[in-house]
Amino acid sequence: MRMLKKHRFIYLFIIFNNLIFSEEKFQVIESKPIPKTVKKIDFRASSISGSFANGILLLDKSKRIIIEITDQNNIKFSGGLVNNDFIYGDYIWMDSMPDGVKVLDRLENTLIHLDFNLNYIQSIKLDKNIFPNRAASFPWGDILIHSKVFNGLFLFSNGSLDKSLFINFFKEFGSNICLNDLNINDNGDIGILSCDGNVTIFNQNGMKKHAYSKQLPDSKHLISYNSDWLVFNTIGNAVKLDGKTKYNIDFDYNLILDVKNINKSLAVLTKDHILFMDVN
Repeated sequence: MRMLKKHRFIYLFIIFNNLIFSEEKFQVIESKPIPKTVKKIDFRASSISGSFANGILLLDKSKRIIIEITDQNNIKFSGGLVNNDFIYGDYIWMDSMPDGVKVLDRLENTLIHLDFNLNYIQSIKLDKNIFPNRAASFPWGDILIHSKVFNGLFLFSNGSLDKSLFINFFKEFGSNICLNDLNINDNGDIGILSCDGNVTIFNQNGMKKHAYSKQLPDSKHLISYNSDWLVFNTIGNAVKLDGKTKYNIDFDYNLILDVKNINKSLAVLTKDHILFMDVN
């Protein structure tokens, strides 16, 4: 009887969602396969970012290697692959920024700085043992860092870490918060996606603006697009939060590993492909 009630609730939830949300399909602009030369070394991308020269950066967290696929489809490897003097730890985030590529190492509690050719420049030890779990960058270059240890977000600015919490999750939510994703839009608004599917938006000063309850089963990725936010699950479904529109991908690919806004298009990383999509 209890199971019947649970299934009835799920069924009603789906019917209710279908009534209030319109549904559209993503327009896939380009499907770029992961190059064979990369697969030969068993490179398995786990996250994606845009590069300074309109290319694509891919990070294999297990191998601790970064590659760039240029706009001419040339492959460039990080120094970590060919130089034993530069050994990565536990990478949890990377991004291309105005002064190079930045990488966060959780185990070493360190921000690593590479140049645009993926050569090592320096490592900056964080001034507090926050052991970062996630991060996102502001358009002006500051980095927001999530720490499970301190249950909140720290700000890395002007070459150093502010030791005080920028956003204290205990203060905002009254408990420990598990995060599935963290993102920042072009205006500096901060979006967090909790493991239970709820989304909270803060302004660039850390003040809460909006809160959205769970609207998509198995939500894993949060991405800003134009003036809205999209929540993705791993099987190709998405919801536009303010527009109340549901999207899906005709998914002949593997599960979604990462989603980023790159060059005004959504870039979706799967095991074998990078999909570039437009959103109406």
